[in-house]
Amino acid sequence: MPLIDCFLLLYMATVVKVHDGDTLTIEKDDADKSQVVVRLNRIDAPELKQPYGIESRNYLIDLVLTKEVRVDPIAKDMYGREVADIFSEINVNRKMVTAGMAWRYVKYDKEKYSDLAVSEQDARDAHIGLWQDANPKAPWIYRKEQKHIHRKMQKQGFLLDETR
Repeated sequence: MPLIDCFLLLYMATVVKVHDGDTLTIEKDDADKSQVVVRLNRIDAPELKQPYGIESRNYLIDLVLTKEVRVDPIAKDMYGREVADIFSEINVNRKMVTAGMAWRYVKYDKEKYSDLAVSEQDARDAHIGLWQDANPKAPWIYRKEQKHIHRKMQKQGFLLDETR
């Protein structure tokens, strides 16, 4: 997921929808009340069909839905979503990792001893959230496998080619 650097100012907003454990929609506290889809920076939550996917989404709902948050935009991703750090009374991105509801997204958090690296290790050591499973599958691996399965099924004729 290539990121487009942007120098955006932080702003206040209200969370109006939680899509999954790392994506939400906010309504800006400005005159336009514009809505923006935000991807939480440096974390990757389980996909909804993965173990802990629903729990992760529900945890994020409990943390932020209908609440006012500070949005600290970092970049835009290839889907046009703002990639941001989200704060209520806490750093929401870090809380998701600390609670075992998301992975630190190593692709975008390369520091070996970053705050998220330490938080993830603490959650692993405590066997909380998704770390209760003996061998949880990272969402980026899950997505890659699903893409491969989809292509294989399409090639074997089990799925219709959408271009036909």
